Amino acid sequence: MFCPKCGKEHEEIKACPDCYTSLVEKADNLRTKQDAEGEYVELVTVFVPGDTGELMLAKSILEDAGIRYLAKGERVQKWGFNAVTGPVEVQVAAQDADAARELLENLK
Repeated sequence: MFCPKCGKEHEEIKACPDCYTSLVEKADNLRTKQDAEGEYVELVTVFVPGDTGELMLAKSILEDAGIRYLAKGERVQKWGFNAVTGPVEVQVAAQDADAARELLENLK
């Protein structure tokens, strides 16, 4: 079974333990982790949330639209703004930047 969202293969379960998406039997048109190794993707910052709530909304909107993202610095922000790394930045692949900005423009 394969996760249609993150492309990971799983055995004997019905939902991906990483993203909680229902699994499918075929991996047609899915990129597996092995396929993605070594692939360079230019990331572009499309949104800088003001708080955790805005970050969660932005992630949800991008997930619903099927746009893959990276919340840069999210894990080091556990106790608030990190003076070393700066604010959390929501980044997407360059080819998805315009669509992501349009989806997130009303969050601020």
